[in-house]
Amino acid sequence: MGDATAARAESAHFGLGRLRRLAAATVAGYVPHARVLELGVGAGPALPRYREVFGAREVLACDPDADLLARCRPRATAANAFVWRGRAEALPLADSSMDAVFALQVLHHVPDWEAALVECARVLRPGGRLYAVESLAPFLGLPPMRWLMEHPTDRFTAERFLEGLSRTGFEPEAARGFPGTTLWVVARRGSG
Repeated sequence: MGDATAARAESAHFGLGRLRRLAAATVAGYVPHARVLELGVGAGPALPRYREVFGAREVLACDPDADLLARCRPRATAANAFVWRGRAEALPLADSSMDAVFALQVLHHVPDWEAALVECARVLRPGGRLYAVESLAPFLGLPPMRWLMEHPTDRFTAERFLEGLSRTGFEPEAARGFPGTTLWVVARRGSG
């Protein structure tokens, strides 16, 4: 695992404040007393914030990288969070078992990001929320970004990501971002 991926894991929590403000500006509100899941937890910098900032009752998190999870374990213990090694495309959770899923700078790393969205919709209860912060294709295609990190080459634009949400059972409630670079989204799982 490269230093660039570790840096991503350490800095992923920076989007939480903006995401919370976006959630507050919508009907999404917060997730008090909720069961929340973080995809791609990395070294776990955001884990304590789900209780502190969003009021979550139970925090679960997964990541496919064993080295990052080893770095995450002390934070997970301190945050009373359960973490495991796993992929966003195949979550070992029951249908409709989560109230919220957080994907902080992770879906653009997942080769089949729409399959990951399908899994998010499956594990979320009807009306549950997906909170996502994502880097977009134009930004990821810049030479410095290609030099710093490896990403799949067919990543999404903001429009393609929002369309993917709709195709996979989500109703986007709010989306903000910097054109061509970053997107913050709150999306509600539909009842279907």
